[in-house]
Amino acid sequence: MNFNQAYMGVIQRQGIKDSIVMYFSVAIGAVNALFIYPAYLTDAELGLFQWLVSWAMIVSPFVSLGSTNLVVRYFPIFRDENKKHNGFLILMLSLNLIGTIIFLVITWLGGDSLILFFDPNNEKPYIQQFFYYIIPLTLFISLNIFFINYIKNFLRIVIPTFFDTVFVKIGTAICAILLFWGAINLVGFINGIILVYALVTLGLIAYTFLLGQLHLKPDFSFLNKPLMREMSVFAFYGLMGSMSGGLLFFIDRAMIPLLIKDGFAANGIFTIVGYIGTSIDIPRKSLEKITAPVVAHSVQHNDWDNIQKLYNKSSINQLIAGCLLFLGIWLNLDSFFDIMPEGGTYRPWKMIVLTLGISGIIDMATGINSQIIAYSKYFRFNFYLALVLALLNVVFNYIFIKTFDLNIYGAALATLTSTALYNLFKYWFIFVKLKMQPFTWNTLWIVLISLSIYFLVSAIPGFANPFLDIFIKLLLIITLYVPTILYFRFSPDLNNLWSLAFDRAKKWLKL
Repeated sequence: MNFNQAYMGVIQRQGIKDSIVMYFSVAIGAVNALFIYPAYLTDAELGLFQWLVSWAMIVSPFVSLGSTNLVVRYFPIFRDENKKHNGFLILMLSLNLIGTIIFLVITWLGGDSLILFFDPNNEKPYIQQFFYYIIPLTLFISLNIFFINYIKNFLRIVIPTFFDTVFVKIGTAICAILLFWGAINLVGFINGIILVYALVTLGLIAYTFLLGQLHLKPDFSFLNKPLMREMSVFAFYGLMGSMSGGLLFFIDRAMIPLLIKDGFAANGIFTIVGYIGTSIDIPRKSLEKITAPVVAHSVQHNDWDNIQKLYNKSSINQLIAGCLLFLGIWLNLDSFFDIMPEGGTYRPWKMIVLTLGISGIIDMATGINSQIIAYSKYFRFNFYLALVLALLNVVFNYIFIKTFDLNIYGAALATLTSTALYNLFKYWFIFVKLKMQPFTWNTLWIVLISLSIYFLVSAIPGFANPFLDIFIKLLLIITLYVPTILYFRFSPDLNNLWSLAFDRAKKWLKL
């Protein structure tokens, strides 16, 4: 029995459980975005929080020195339970330690220069006061990403997902409420956010220990010069690719406070509206976590047939989920604003939701293209592409926000442009080099069905009560969408999941 057969049941169970946790996280995130943050934080306070986290996410790959990529790509080579994986974990943590030391030296020597670069006219006191808080945030976020990736190798993603999403969102909400009540001041709020990420780090380390995989005894006998050379090259390109990816996906909230007057308040508004739009992308993150070790193992063993199947399945399943979420969000957006505290502040920026929603659909429809390239012999392409588009994304943000004076909508437009180009080039590369592509005629049918449901539901007059309006529209969307998808069997995985759930329900109800 091969790896894929042996672990397919684990993958399915973990995938289902992880989806439950992720959607629970989405619900908490929605409560935070729609109610907690608007009611308990000023836009500037929320913008500051997001600015610090965004820069930490951008810089964290440098601290890990590429180990977050190595820990998945090369684990199949080191894997040996009897030999405690040949000292693989401590080897990877050593890279993190070296990266941490370099990062601390650079920030110690150049921190003041960076502050001057970000705020040359001394007009943004938050930058002066809170810049150095990026350092501990970066260190904890880097470790969290590393351990989440390491734990993926054992096909255990549910608990890490809980820590990384649910725990963080609950923790930040508590900090916001404490700030509003006056129990802590703004400095205490930021320290509280750092504490939340620190607790996630401790939780992930404890979970690794409970899995019996916290092997910290050095063992470098497995290494040889060719392997070290190969890993060093992969780590370098993985590091640069990850940093470029950070610029692609987090640069908007990192740049808005620097380009707009009252930029931290603008960043807070973008965070709220942007969350609504990017929540469409949640299923992709869940699927990528569980497929990463399978893709790495399949590449290692030249099982390209399995990769092609995963490519097609990831595309169709993500598109189905993404279109359903997009319909539910966009068709109910005005009602969401009606029930939000200070909803009128965010309503003028509703096109950000549409723009980021389309960006998410594009990203989901193109499947696991990043993983296929990243774990193949063509991994360098990911670096070059991400680097070019990351730099373009910085330029796009500057042009759309500053030159065209589109304010925070410019950031959303920059994200859409970069995401579309990023996925177009990855699609082209995989098609040319590996002779694979993720789309079928079912892709087109799902898009057409989604558009039909959109026009049908949008033609129905809204109800005066926003809660009733949301309920009726969601019920109608689900009633039209889900049975249609199941009837035409666009995704065998979803049909099998539905049959399994239906059979269990019958058994539970003793029908």
